[in-house]
Amino acid sequence: MGVEGYDYAHDFTPARAGTTVMSRQNGRRTATGNSGEKMRKQLIGLLALLLSLALVTTACGIIGGDDEAQTTPVADDPSTSDSDSTDSATDVGVDDDTPVETIDDVVVTPVPAVSSYSGAVLSGLNVVDSRTFTVTLINPDPGFPGRLAYMGFAPLSSVFFEDPMAFEDAPIGNGPFMIDGTWDHNTSIRVVPNINYAGTRSASLTSLTFNIYDDVCTTGYLHAQAAFVDVSECIPARQLPYVADDFGDGYDRSAAMSLHYYAFPSYLWGQYPLELRQALSMAIDRQAIVDEIFFGSATAAVRAVPPVLSEFGAPACANWVHNPDGARDAFEAYGGLEALGETPIVLWHGANDTQAAVAAAIAQQLVDVLDIAEVQFESRQSTAYLDLLDDQAVTGPSQGEWSAGYVSPLNFLEPLFGSGSSLNTSGYSSVRFDRAIANGDAAAAEAVLCGDVGIVPIYAGANRYVSNLSVNNAFKDVRGHMNWGEMIGGDVVAAIAEPQRLAPPVTYDSEGLEVLEVLFSNLVEYDHHSRSLGNVVAESIVTSDDGLTWTITVADGWTFHDGEPVSAYSFVDAWNWTANGENAAANNVYFNVIEGWDALNG
Repeated sequence: MGVEGYDYAHDFTPARAGTTVMSRQNGRRTATGNSGEKMRKQLIGLLALLLSLALVTTACGIIGGDDEAQTTPVADDPSTSDSDSTDSATDVGVDDDTPVETIDDVVVTPVPAVSSYSGAVLSGLNVVDSRTFTVTLINPDPGFPGRLAYMGFAPLSSVFFEDPMAFEDAPIGNGPFMIDGTWDHNTSIRVVPNINYAGTRSASLTSLTFNIYDDVCTTGYLHAQAAFVDVSECIPARQLPYVADDFGDGYDRSAAMSLHYYAFPSYLWGQYPLELRQALSMAIDRQAIVDEIFFGSATAAVRAVPPVLSEFGAPACANWVHNPDGARDAFEAYGGLEALGETPIVLWHGANDTQAAVAAAIAQQLVDVLDIAEVQFESRQSTAYLDLLDDQAVTGPSQGEWSAGYVSPLNFLEPLFGSGSSLNTSGYSSVRFDRAIANGDAAAAEAVLCGDVGIVPIYAGANRYVSNLSVNNAFKDVRGHMNWGEMIGGDVVAAIAEPQRLAPPVTYDSEGLEVLEVLFSNLVEYDHHSRSLGNVVAESIVTSDDGLTWTITVADGWTFHDGEPVSAYSFVDAWNWTANGENAAANNVYFNVIEGWDALNG
């Protein structure tokens, strides 16, 4: 059972008619100690290991914990096989002579599984017991588990609810890495392996430091060339002809679910009416931009949904296709240069060389096609630019970039352009668009967006990244996530821009998500290479009514970095806080499918 855009090849097995089950491959947790308590904790760890192995043996063959479910073999996924894992049974033991650092509180001070949230709640979320909760959706959705891979659905420890803003300086997660110290704003964020990680893929790196740069493309790349940085995920457009020579096998590309576009903020539609929006869009030669700036390494975008998610052969929308004659006709219908008057076109963009080059190319094309001589530019560093978008303070068409949070074409459209969406910085609103989204029809929603010319797609990007010889196995997946947890190396340094925020409910920028991806593990996650969806923190995710109500069981043995157990409350509290409109969480929109969301966001 599945929907377009999802791949349930990994651990998603129908058990009986009318029942859908996701079943988790059991992970193993290692507990070790040091100093005077080393021997005692090693003995405790060995006893825990024997007990966990016994539990794993008992659980084998049971799908999703449903006694009535048919036992169906699940094909081994090599990406999560114990034989390839650093957490495999043969690797659990620790040599007595090998000191292993740990945090005593992680081992000895668990906190009871109770609710830490006291605000308004979703009627569709209910805790059954400390490890089980149910989710009732507004409408049945067999693809609901795919949504849970997005960072906004990560669990939160009780510390978050004590002071959400302070939490962002030192996030406490449950992922393969844990923060070392605090977020040194505009300088760096350092993380180290979480030795108590309960998943099957423990981190292999000794440490990972995210160096923060104002212009991550230019400076980060130059520092990678000089070996001050081990991994750079942004390559300046002007360096593309030389990057293969500079890095050899250290340069790589991969498919991406990303779109680069310009949006017309709805509060400026009086200044930019439909005919002017059409004229500006059709005047842009997207293929020329791809050829001249990206040397053919990107794809000219004539749709809002990128090719990796688009239905093959779907027709392009006329408003998004380069058409100089059509652009001049629309500009004349608008009133031409006389209607434009002395008010300049102002193109807003982030402050890196590639974005500036695209803006300059667009400006020149507007001059060539429409004789618009007055085109100005405004640029800001990443966090300041995102803040201006959030505050609806930009004064012209604004450059944007979006990557899907989960593998679905709807995710490209609903968060950015759904009426009232917490991520809809352009303010676009259309009843027809919302209706198409509610019906699960991405193509119809895209057609409405194009008819309104709410945005101007420019190009669909590909992941391009470089790594030095000190790093092995670097790979960036279709969602734009680097496989830090699988990477092999020592003390690795990566280049990023300053994150805007750093907590799962409020983070949606690529830099912030990059850091959170190593600090948190979700109920389900996509395999980096195969894109298959498999359980991680979830032991089972079950529905018996075509996806209206889901029962989720959290696997035993998961803890946060401070030792607090990950329980059903860790998810339910986090989701309720994020869905509560009073908290103005950026990722609020992802919870609008759960019963009771309207009541919290009226």
